[in-house]
Amino acid sequence: MFGDYLSQIERHLRERGWLEKAYTYWFDEPDPKDYEFVTNGMKRIKAAAPGIKRLLTEQPEPALEGSVDIWCALTSRLTPEQVRALRAAGQEVWWYICCVPKAPYVTEFIDHPGIELRLWPWQSWQYGVQGILVWATLCWTQSHRLPRAATFKTRGRDPMSLERGYGYAHRRKEALGQRRRRFLYPPRRDPNITQNPVPWTGRSTRYGGRISADGMGGYEYFWLLQQEVERADRHEGETGLAKEARGLLHVLWRFLRT
Repeated sequence: MFGDYLSQIERHLRERGWLEKAYTYWFDEPDPKDYEFVTNGMKRIKAAAPGIKRLLTEQPEPALEGSVDIWCALTSRLTPEQVRALRAAGQEVWWYICCVPKAPYVTEFIDHPGIELRLWPWQSWQYGVQGILVWATLCWTQSHRLPRAATFKTRGRDPMSLERGYGYAHRRKEALGQRRRRFLYPPRRDPNITQNPVPWTGRSTRYGGRISADGMGGYEYFWLLQQEVERADRHEGETGLAKEARGLLHVLWRFLRT
């Protein structure tokens, strides 16, 4: 049944032309005790639907080699050398921010400078990372201490994200950071009524999307510059525009390294 189900999904994605964009993300942040379970599951997925990429939110580990197509590690767990080696082996590399790392790394915390989220896509280009994962944008998990019909104002006053679930003792709660997983306020009225969420523009423009979008635009400029340099190298030699692009890339690279 499992094989039949996944093979149908793979066939549907291929027929629609979506297979290159598809991936499965079925286990999150495994501990070493979970590795055997994860690798067995990854083998089953590969056998049933070999064209669907397998993503795992974990840094590269020897015990997981051969079971992952898209590595998605914490930003503090990757080096440019690791990224180059993984990509040379035909694997994709993404990264993400969680309740760690903290300073001096880029974070999503509201008590850090907003420009950090603009720099994150720039660092992705610097490292050669191909994707950014944001686990959630509206994760309000303090229902254990707020009434079910808590108002927009009440929820907006509490900046701390809390976690409960897999791996936690019953009723245990752990602080995850100021505003982590919260890019949006809940609706303005009764949260039980479906309404549009409210962006964090009142508290931090980065969560309104402006600074993050600027960072993505910076990544696109880096890519365009690199394409111009590579095109000139292949076809036209060192044109004036290529020299200018190469020089600008060099300046930006030095800036990122500092």
